[in-house]
Order: sequence, then C-alpha cells, then structure tokens
Amino acid sequence: MNKKSVIQSIYFYILIFNIVFIVFLIGYYGYRTVHYYNLEHNSKNIVKTLSETISKDENIVYAGDGLYPDGDGYRFIGKNVNNYLYYSGMMWRIVKINDDKSITLITEENVSSLVWGYETNSFENSYINEWLNVKEGVENSGYFYNHLSNPDNYLVNENICVDVMKKAESKCDKTYSNKVGLISIKDYLAAGGTDSYLNTNSYFWTSNCSEANKVWYVFNKGGFNNLSSSGDNYYSYGVRPVITLNAKTALKSGSGTVDDPYIIEDFNYTKLNTTTAGQYITYNNLLWRIVDVDKDKTKVVLEDTLKSNDEVLKKSFSTTTNKYSIDEYNNIGYYLNNSYLNTLNSSDLVESLWYTGSYNTDTKFDYKNIYSSNVSARVGLLHMGELFMHDITGYSTLTSSNDYEQTVITVNDEGMIYSELNDTEISIRPAIYLNGNMNITSGNGMKNNPFILGGDSK
Repeated sequence: MNKKSVIQSIYFYILIFNIVFIVFLIGYYGYRTVHYYNLEHNSKNIVKTLSETISKDENIVYAGDGLYPDGDGYRFIGKNVNNYLYYSGMMWRIVKINDDKSITLITEENVSSLVWGYETNSFENSYINEWLNVKEGVENSGYFYNHLSNPDNYLVNENICVDVMKKAESKCDKTYSNKVGLISIKDYLAAGGTDSYLNTNSYFWTSNCSEANKVWYVFNKGGFNNLSSSGDNYYSYGVRPVITLNAKTALKSGSGTVDDPYIIEDFNYTKLNTTTAGQYITYNNLLWRIVDVDKDKTKVVLEDTLKSNDEVLKKSFSTTTNKYSIDEYNNIGYYLNNSYLNTLNSSDLVESLWYTGSYNTDTKFDYKNIYSSNVSARVGLLHMGELFMHDITGYSTLTSSNDYEQTVITVNDEGMIYSELNDTEISIRPAIYLNGNMNITSGNGMKNNPFILGGDSK
C-alpha cells in the first residue's frame, strides 16, 4: 500500500510538472507569436522619412559621384547621382540634406523665364522674388508658390544666399529667408559646378549679384556670366526654383533614379480639377501639360507644336499688329479659335480670359503688367512668365514686346526669350481651358503615364 501511495504521488507530481510545463510553453511561444506578429504588423505603419532613407550608411560615398557627408548633413556631388524626386507635377533634384534633416531641392529644368528686376540687383527686391513668393499687398505675386501642391504641408523657409559674389567665389555671409529661392553660386560649385547634375546646358539665374551691380547666371556651357542688363536692355533667363522640404517629409516610394524618382505624395486623382500644375494628360490623342488648375476649369498647353500632314505648321502672329485677337482674320488668334477649334470637342472647352499685357522697357519688364489687359477666347497661347515655357522651343507666346517695332515674345530654338517681328512665320503651341469636372479614368499624371480623361461628372 505504501509503494502504491508513493507511485501515485510520483505520478501526481509528474502530472503537475507536465501541466506547468505545457502552460509555460503555451505562454512563451504564444508571447513570441504575438510579439513578432506585432513587430511585422506595425512595421508597415512605421513612417520612413525621406532624409533617413537617403542618408543610410550604404548610400554615403567618399570618392566619385554620390552623396557625401557635409558637416552634420549631406550633399550630392557629381553628374551621375540618383537624387531625382517627383513633387507637384515636376521633377526635382535633391541638392543636400541639412543638419536639421530638412531637404533642399532644385527643379531639374527651367520652369519659366523672366527679367531679374528693374534697376535692382538684390534678390529681395527683384521680380524673380515676387514671382516665386507671395508678397503681402502685391497682386499676382507668389505665382510659383501658389502653383505648388500643398506647399504649407511640405515647405519650410529656405535660407537663400544673397551675398555679393566675385566670380566662382564660394562664400556666403548674407542670407534671406523665404519659402522659395534660387541656387547660389556656393551650392552650384559645391555640387561640382560644370561637372555636376546642376549643369543642364541652359541659362538660369543664381541668387547672387556681382560687384559690378549685375546678377550672376549660369550660361549654357555651365559657367557664370553677369550680363543681366546693358543700358536699356534687360535680359530674361531661366528660373529654377529652390525649395526646402521639412524634416518629417515621408517617403512614399521610389529609389531616386530618373525612372523611379522618390515620391512624397499620394496619387489619388478623380477629376481634372483635383490635379496639380505640371502633370500631363492625353487629350485629342495628343500630350498636354497642366499649367493651372481652378475649381471649374484647368489650363493645359500642348507638349509640342502644331503639325499639318506630319510637317511643322508655321504661321505669322499677325500681319498688322502684335496684339492677340480672335476677330482679325490674319491674326493667330483667329486661326486658333476657328480652324483649329474645329478639330477639338468644343463641349470640353471653357471660354476664358487670356492676358495680353506688354513686356518691355515701357512696363519696366514687370511681369505683373501682363495681367493689365485680356481677351476672351477658347484657345490661346502661353504668356510671358507662365510655367513650362521651356518644355518646347521655337514658338510664339501671346505677349507683345516692342509696340513700335511690332514684336512679340517668342521662345527661340535655343530656348532663349526673344522678341520676333509679328509677321515672321513661327511654330504654334496652343493652350486651352478644359472643363475641370472631366473624370480621370487612368494614369498617374507623369509624362510616361499621363491622365486619360473620361466624360463630365456633374
């Protein structure tokens, strides 16, 4: 009996041990399962910031082209660097990651052209600054800022270098703070100058003036010049805006290559009036670029010049005037709003105002004067100071220049702003306003995947 009692006790303790052990295993492995599930599940919700992703150790280089340490930040140097970022319908290049993790960008190409200013060499008092940034009490200021996608959510103030510079000088002792600026000589040289991604073989302004009371710009070979004005002549060069994204900007997708740029916005477009300037659409079986978005209408410009039987179509602006008109038979406005209009679905188009003010010495080359007069039409052309003038070369705008000589502003074959006689035959790049309620049926708005439009959504 005693032996039986001992055996029963042993069985009892073994049973208890097994139960405790099984409970332990269930608890231990159950905890591990839940723990690692949560890690995996929550990892999808961890926000990857743009600056953290770019500045990973494996992306840093110390020789050749790439991302270099720069104090407490980082800077892209050289030609072959994967620093492409797509934002607000435009391709940008990342210039540097600042010590506070904010990210400085510059547009890949010139987005417009303007005279710097009239009798001033300072950035703060220039037309360029007024065009880039909103200036309190100045009507039609902030053109560029107002065309960005949700800028208040992304942008912080840019410290713009506005020092007086000698040629190829790389110091900066004076800055000016605003939302949008231009590239400084210092940053241009730090990226590698002529041997860097910043050299696009085009003409564009820097933020610095010279000791000769002129303004430095980069010319098409990648060097600097300061022929910003000569007597009564003022010259228009390209504008490549510079902005700074806040340090918390999240990376949605992309690897930074030209074919797979960094993406920081969500693509969720349903109708034409939900898009942003810079994006592309297919309309009338042709590619167009969005210039302006309003609630009821969206302005687009052809990403080409008109063709006739596969040949470039050229016409004179007018035989008698440098003013855009839809009533004068020999005016380009009459052709566009009659013969050309008949090739479009007129029910898609919205009649709108087209600004026709002059841009010349009499108006002191103030781009805001362009809004002083207008005509109502269904088809028009770009005017001086609008976005994406440089996508195409060799065409006429609708902005008049010298009234005495009867000239109009054109973009010549080299991409420079030029005054051409009104009776010279030149290519045509039409612009139209489309009904903003047109549905988007497919596409993401990038050039290689433009929006495809459906019917009107009432």
